[in-house]
Amino acid sequence: MGQDLSPLDLINVKTFAQKVMDRKKLYDYLVSKMSDIAPNLTALIGEMVGARLISHAGSLTNLAKALKTRGNTPKYGLIFPSSFIGQASAKNKGRIAPYLANKCSIASRIDCFAGKNQKLE
Repeated sequence: MGQDLSPLDLINVKTFAQKVMDRKKLYDYLVSKMSDIAPNLTALIGEMVGARLISHAGSLTNLAKALKTRGNTPKYGLIFPSSFIGQASAKNKGRIAPYLANKCSIASRIDCFAGKNQKLE
């Protein structure tokens, strides 16, 4: 049913399928590492956003030690893809972002300085 694939198209399809499988393996690795390294931060905002925050800060310790500044900050920043901000109404998105950032700061400090197995419920 349909047309036969040319050898070049077949190579492209196989390459794309391999990239999809590699991306899935990488995501599974990220999930396992984030649940070990920062379980509270992961439970709060998810694996992808938490990993992006840690990557932007340089390490979990740097993220935990980051001070609050009154500098020129973006309205949502790196936590915009979080489900909390996505579910909020347009009116409340700007209010939820600083609140969520504060909770992420607390969670990262607990993960970094409280020791092993300090997952909060």
